Amino acid sequence: MLKHLMFEFLCIVALTMQLVHAQSQSGFISIDCGVSEKSGYTDKLTGINYTSDASFIKTGVSKNISPEYNDNTLEQQFLNVRSFPEGMKNCYTLKLAPGNIKFLIRARFMYGNYDGLGKVPSFDLILEADVWDSVQMEDTSTIVTKEIIHIPKKSYVYVCLGNTGSGTPFISALELRPVSNSTYQTQSGSLLLSWRWDVGATDNGTFRYRDDPFDRIWTPYNRNNWVAISNSQPVDSTADIYRPPSTVMRTAVIPANRSSSLQFSWEHSDTTSRFYAYFHFAEVQENLGNQTREQAINLNGRTWWKPDVYEYLYPITISSTAPIGVDKIEFSIIKTGNSTLPPMLNAFEVYAVKEFPQLLTDQEDAMFQFLFFIYAYVQLLVNAVTKIKSMYGVNKSWQGDPCVPKDYLWQGLNCSYDDYSPPRIISLNLSSSGISGEISPYISSLALIQSLDLSNNNLIGPLPEFLSQLPFLTVL
Repeated sequence: MLKHLMFEFLCIVALTMQLVHAQSQSGFISIDCGVSEKSGYTDKLTGINYTSDASFIKTGVSKNISPEYNDNTLEQQFLNVRSFPEGMKNCYTLKLAPGNIKFLIRARFMYGNYDGLGKVPSFDLILEADVWDSVQMEDTSTIVTKEIIHIPKKSYVYVCLGNTGSGTPFISALELRPVSNSTYQTQSGSLLLSWRWDVGATDNGTFRYRDDPFDRIWTPYNRNNWVAISNSQPVDSTADIYRPPSTVMRTAVIPANRSSSLQFSWEHSDTTSRFYAYFHFAEVQENLGNQTREQAINLNGRTWWKPDVYEYLYPITISSTAPIGVDKIEFSIIKTGNSTLPPMLNAFEVYAVKEFPQLLTDQEDAMFQFLFFIYAYVQLLVNAVTKIKSMYGVNKSWQGDPCVPKDYLWQGLNCSYDDYSPPRIISLNLSSSGISGEISPYISSLALIQSLDLSNNNLIGPLPEFLSQLPFLTVL
């Protein structure tokens, strides 16, 4: 009895330490898009500290959703949006905290008839140099969440909204979370969330931070042919690198027919799609006596994971070591011949592989629309064409990466592309832009420029000598 009580006490202490550590929010970026500049707050449900997006983006307009969509159950981040009626590409620039290389990035959207038009738009969501996904909503009250686990190419990351001509892009919230670099390993590419299920959940509520130190959102999921089982004791996940939250792991499901398996299947029409699956297990039934629970996982009828037995209240994550690329995927969790108990599952994640093949524009040519700030105050980075724009007061929609994606090339630019090198700017057109003063010396940074058009402006001073030193400049 004393040994049992001591075990429970140590579990509670370990779980408390885990939650205290999680509450630091170290490396978190939590942006409520469209909220006024000085309206930062601590979310009552999660304890997450949200800030205005005013220091992360300089374009767009703030709007409130229509009052009829505002009820007591709606998360505060959906009460307002930032809308982008102008420009093909509008970008947030997120400065990454040092130490981590892998991040969970989440963008959330709810239209809420903020513009009074009653017509939901669709648009592109862009991450760095490639289209991340398309954003489409079923109706005015639909909440769309796009989430990806990604290793950024630089010490900052662009998250942009691209106008596809199907309505005005907008965004409700943007979040970035560091995750353990040893988790969610892939052979290539990033991981686009398909679903993350808390199976056996006792209610319809979701779990995230503070329960989950990585702030993953766990959605309850059950089926009629499943039976939920649970335990009131905490599950200590500190030894599992995936850190599934105790609130999720202390519930599970077994098949209603104890001789059946637990099955998950899906089909996809895109033959190039590849997936990674993550199964989270912890035994929640105590005092099994002479009974045993031994189970294996099959994929399309073949053994995918060898038979295993799971310890009481001790979580373990079983995951793909290589992407799954077949057209139809069917997982079965089956009990072995040695098992007297049915198979069990606590939680389940599936991600689609998303490749980001396009290189960012060469750093010598890189242009940035606005400044980064530490805690919204300290300037971090400015380079060539930002300085050109600042010096001249050029009024162009220059945001994110200048050359990529190609469909969102900056106005007035042309770039060179190949499969092996970063894009380079080869043409810059600033004609009739209302600029005045001397020709900016920062143009000399565009080492491969072939054409430079500064006509119909109010320039003064001599022709700079550095123009003659640009080896590929043929048109001035």
